[in-house]
Amino acid sequence: MDLTKIVGWVKLSSQQLSAVLLFSAFVLSFLIFGTDDHLEALGLRDFRAEYRTWLGLGLIFALATILVRGVNWALLQAKRWLGLKHMEPRLHDLTRAERGILREFVDKQTRTLRLHANAGVVQGLASASVIRRTTGINVWSHDADYNIQSWAWAHLNKHPDLVADREEIQ
Repeated sequence: MDLTKIVGWVKLSSQQLSAVLLFSAFVLSFLIFGTDDHLEALGLRDFRAEYRTWLGLGLIFALATILVRGVNWALLQAKRWLGLKHMEPRLHDLTRAERGILREFVDKQTRTLRLHANAGVVQGLASASVIRRTTGINVWSHDADYNIQSWAWAHLNKHPDLVADREEIQ
């Protein structure tokens, strides 16, 4: 067996690996649980009889890996959903200065702004994970580029009233 081919499997993308595992589980299930007539027609009945243990171990491995990947994906989705539910209320309780900064993102329809990195308001939004710094600080101006987080971008574009100046609303 060529070791380089085994190492090549590691380089599969997540989607490719999932497809290979599902296909393997299907084929192994057919070989293990298929009727003698079907396997005889394909010339695989003797193969199943001789390698049944290895086929079973392969099926268990494939199903266990699919299960672990599925649980991992579900936990990641739950974490994302719960994180968003925890984060969105922060946008409903913004100070006037925070609204001003976030309004620039919405008004200019940009995901990146150059902001004063030492400003407390900017640091507060960054520590609340509403924005994040993407570049180093410019030594001469103390400015840095900040990106708005995807969840905040989507929520503020759905609810632009959250960044409207309170005096504008009245």
